[in-house]
Amino acid sequence: MRGLIESNPVVHSVVKSDSVQAALHGVRGARAVDQPATFLRRQLAGQAIGSYRLRNGLTVFVRHRTGDMQMFTRIFYRELYEPPEPLRERLRGPLKVVDLGANIGLFSAHLGPEVTVTAVEADGLNANLLERMIALNGLPWTVIRGFASNDAGTINFIGGRACLSKADPTGDPIEKIDVFPLFAGVDLLKMDIEGGEWEILADPRLADEGPPILVMEWHYMRCPEPDSRQAAKDALINAGYTGFQMGAPGPNGHLWAWR
Repeated sequence: MRGLIESNPVVHSVVKSDSVQAALHGVRGARAVDQPATFLRRQLAGQAIGSYRLRNGLTVFVRHRTGDMQMFTRIFYRELYEPPEPLRERLRGPLKVVDLGANIGLFSAHLGPEVTVTAVEADGLNANLLERMIALNGLPWTVIRGFASNDAGTINFIGGRACLSKADPTGDPIEKIDVFPLFAGVDLLKMDIEGGEWEILADPRLADEGPPILVMEWHYMRCPEPDSRQAAKDALINAGYTGFQMGAPGPNGHLWAWR
């Protein structure tokens, strides 16, 4: 089916149209919540904020017909963040997690209520929904508003784009957070910061202070090398990570790394 879509321009344009993509995200995402009909109806009707209970008992907020839906289906339908076999036993039970680029909290929510999370999020609108989710579920999680980095200061940032908000010279200045002090005693680091990962990966402190397990998105944006996938793996090897599960080759993708 994917081959047909990619090889036929007409089919490709129809399938990739906003209306068809919205419907697909609605059908796929509805499978993960306790109100599938409501989820799908809101998705088809247009932009709206909905709250939904997941199978693990946590309730999350999502903005329909936005990038939230892409993240929702990636995590709960395609299960792209399910850990590889060598890590499943290590990731059972209570965990201490740092979530860089926490967005609206979907990754951390999918881990369940037993985890303790420190979430760093630069986009104020995302952070608002994340804090609402934490309060509604009564979770002892911490939200730090700012741009995850390897030093303190300020950086120009464009917000209001859901999962695509990013650092940009034309944006407004916001606070940068040196995240390395957050790593003490952490079991799992998740990092999806739209090109902001490269400074953290290049920091020599990652070798000694980096958590033992990491899942991240690599991006071509701000990458110091032409091959962003290989650059991410090389940086993690230099930091002492020895186990990898790499996503498909491409300018953007995700990986697991451990030691």
